[in-house]
Amino acid sequence: IAMGEGGSLDTIIENKTGIFFKKQSANEIIKAVNKFIENKHKFKPEFIREHTAQFDESQFEKKLLNLIEKEWDKWQKTMR
Repeated sequence: IAMGEGGSLDTIIENKTGIFFKKQSANEIIKAVNKFIENKHKFKPEFIREHTAQFDESQFEKKLLNLIEKEWDKWQKTMR
Protein backbone atom coordinates (compact mmCIF):
# COMPACT_ATOMS: atom_id res chain seq x y z
CA ILE A 1 0.00 0.00 0.00
CA ALA A 2 1.63 3.22 -1.16
CA MET A 3 0.89 6.74 -2.22
CA GLY A 4 0.35 6.79 -5.98
CA GLU A 5 3.22 9.04 -6.98
CA GLY A 6 6.98 9.03 -7.37
CA GLY A 7 8.91 5.78 -7.38
CA SER A 8 5.94 3.68 -6.31
CA LEU A 9 4.41 4.26 -9.76
CA ASP A 10 7.49 2.63 -11.30
CA THR A 11 7.57 -0.39 -9.01
CA ILE A 12 3.97 -1.22 -8.12
CA ILE A 13 1.35 -2.57 -10.49
CA GLU A 14 -2.02 -1.33 -9.26
CA ASN A 15 -4.20 -4.16 -7.91
CA LYS A 16 -1.58 -6.80 -8.81
CA THR A 17 1.43 -6.04 -6.66
CA GLY A 18 -0.05 -3.30 -4.49
CA ILE A 19 -2.67 -0.67 -3.92
CA PHE A 20 -2.29 3.09 -4.18
CA PHE A 21 -3.89 5.85 -2.20
CA LYS A 22 -4.20 9.31 -3.74
CA LYS A 23 -3.86 11.73 -0.82
CA GLN A 24 -1.86 11.53 2.39
CA SER A 25 -4.78 11.38 4.74
CA ALA A 26 -5.94 8.88 7.31
CA ASN A 27 -9.18 8.37 5.41
CA GLU A 28 -7.40 7.56 2.12
CA ILE A 29 -5.03 5.12 3.83
CA ILE A 30 -7.93 3.41 5.61
CA LYS A 31 -9.74 3.05 2.27
CA ALA A 32 -6.62 1.53 0.69
CA VAL A 33 -6.18 -0.93 3.56
CA ASN A 34 -9.85 -1.93 3.35
CA LYS A 35 -9.52 -2.37 -0.42
CA PHE A 36 -6.56 -4.66 0.16
CA ILE A 37 -8.40 -6.69 2.79
CA GLU A 38 -11.39 -7.12 0.46
CA ASN A 39 -9.18 -8.13 -2.49
CA LYS A 40 -6.26 -9.92 -0.84
CA HIS A 41 -7.21 -13.18 -2.55
CA LYS A 42 -6.42 -11.53 -5.92
CA PHE A 43 -2.79 -10.86 -4.99
CA LYS A 44 -0.62 -13.75 -6.17
CA PRO A 45 2.55 -14.12 -4.07
CA GLU A 46 4.48 -15.83 -6.89
CA PHE A 47 3.67 -13.00 -9.34
CA ILE A 48 4.66 -10.41 -6.74
CA ARG A 49 7.98 -12.20 -6.08
CA GLU A 50 8.74 -12.39 -9.81
CA HIS A 51 7.87 -8.73 -10.29
CA THR A 52 9.99 -7.55 -7.38
CA ALA A 53 12.97 -9.64 -8.53
CA GLN A 54 13.65 -7.11 -11.28
CA PHE A 55 14.38 -4.52 -8.58
CA ASP A 56 16.90 -6.74 -6.80
CA GLU A 57 20.30 -5.16 -6.15
CA SER A 58 22.07 -7.69 -8.40
CA GLN A 59 19.69 -6.84 -11.27
CA PHE A 60 20.34 -3.15 -10.72
CA GLU A 61 24.11 -3.71 -10.84
CA LYS A 62 23.82 -5.81 -14.00
CA LYS A 63 21.68 -3.21 -15.79
CA LEU A 64 23.95 -0.38 -14.68
CA LEU A 65 27.09 -2.17 -15.88
CA ASN A 66 25.45 -2.93 -19.22
CA LEU A 67 24.51 0.72 -19.63
CA ILE A 68 28.02 1.89 -18.72
CA GLU A 69 29.62 -0.57 -21.17
CA LYS A 70 27.23 0.48 -23.94
CA GLU A 71 27.89 4.19 -23.39
CA TRP A 72 31.65 3.58 -23.08
CA ASP A 73 31.65 1.74 -26.41
CA LYS A 74 29.72 4.61 -28.03
CA TRP A 75 32.13 7.17 -26.62
CA GLN A 76 35.18 5.20 -27.78
CA LYS A 77 33.80 5.09 -31.34
CA THR A 78 33.54 8.88 -31.37
CA MET A 79 37.20 9.17 -30.33
CA ARG A 80 38.52 7.26 -33.36
